[in-house]
Amino acid sequence: MLPADIETCVIGGGRYPAWRFARAIDRLRPDFVVTTLRMNPTAAVARFLQRHRPPLIARQANAIDISFAELRKKSRLKYGLAEWCTKRLLRIPEVLIAQSHDMGVELARQAKARQRIVVIGNPVDLDDVAAASAAQRVQAKPVRAGDPALVAVGRLAPQKGFDLLLPAFTALRRDYPNATLTIFGEGPDRAEMERAALRLGIAQALRLPGQSDTVLAEVGAADLFVSSSRYEGFSNAILEAMALGKPVVATSCEGGTRDMVIDGTTGILANPSDPVALTEALRRALRSDLSALGAAGQAHVASRFSRSRIMGEYAALFEETLVNGAGRQELSGAGGADTRPTRKVGHSDPS
Repeated sequence: MLPADIETCVIGGGRYPAWRFARAIDRLRPDFVVTTLRMNPTAAVARFLQRHRPPLIARQANAIDISFAELRKKSRLKYGLAEWCTKRLLRIPEVLIAQSHDMGVELARQAKARQRIVVIGNPVDLDDVAAASAAQRVQAKPVRAGDPALVAVGRLAPQKGFDLLLPAFTALRRDYPNATLTIFGEGPDRAEMERAALRLGIAQALRLPGQSDTVLAEVGAADLFVSSSRYEGFSNAILEAMALGKPVVATSCEGGTRDMVIDGTTGILANPSDPVALTEALRRALRSDLSALGAAGQAHVASRFSRSRIMGEYAALFEETLVNGAGRQELSGAGGADTRPTRKVGHSDPS
């Protein structure tokens, strides 16, 4: 909930209300504007309709190239045009916020020389996550559903790679016949996943409970958290699982996963879109010291992605924007891994 002294303005006008957004900016005359998701292209188009043009900071919430590569499988024309528009409009803001090292490098390839790119991950409050999980345990009374019990969270859709996880889990059960897999979420792939479970002979070992208000308690009760995504922005599901001290196996996909999961140290990584590699990663995790792996992951996210640290990084960016306007032409890291990009963005503009 926002503090009482924060003014709110509901502009309405559909998915991309550029005209209404422009009028609101002219009326409110803010010192700078911060946008994310669909408001990034909205604000970029609105810039041409505004009289008042303060610095624009756009937060990109997903990997562009790989996400549109998946979407173009549905409609090459529709999503090819959408990708072109997305990349062109991301050249308008003065500052681009990437959620991860990978996304920062990708944005640097698209950006103009004048644009600053800053890497700031998502925040997590370990105390809040632990308290929420404890409260949910009272409500749900979760139990370990198998030995080992694996859990995953996400929309039942191609991005999350559950069609890869099911055969990987099937192979794992040859070594761990009492293993179970619970996937929380809903989406268009449910029916196909249920058919695949029957075909693979794991229907009795797979739970698809849909959406749940007690996911944190269920994750806390499991032995291992699994993310099989083909691509990610910055997975809050992984972040919260690690905050609970839960060991994580994840695909080394484009996005923020590698900023959180350092293979063999804070979790186990597998090559993306490879069920065999995912099975082997699950075996590696289960043969390791799960408690130590979970503790290392928890310490890592507490250090890199604590709420106080991420809030401080945003505050520093906003203060610098107020003082310096467009700011430096650097790709500077914040909440990500130590290998974050630091090179300048000053490449030639292909347009």
